[in-house]
Amino acid sequence: MEGGGEGLLWRITTIDGKGQGVIAKTDIAPGTLVVEDKPLFVVPRHVHADTDHPNTLNMFLDEAILNLDEKDAASFYSLTDFQDL
Repeated sequence: MEGGGEGLLWRITTIDGKGQGVIAKTDIAPGTLVVEDKPLFVVPRHVHADTDHPNTLNMFLDEAILNLDEKDAASFYSLTDFQDL
């Protein structure tokens, strides 16, 4: 939710005892597009399928991150790694 705390249908707010959350500003009909985002990069299927070379994914990610601009690279590094939880 880059650059803002509010969309047409929602807003980010502090929820007591929970932290920050997104709440609807109005009723939202089923099937309504609420948030749209573009991926920083897409990992091709063959990279995941290469079980003979376990470093294939790491090499792909290293190159993909190097090709990101500074802002997108910072966005990538700000993501939580589930394996570290």
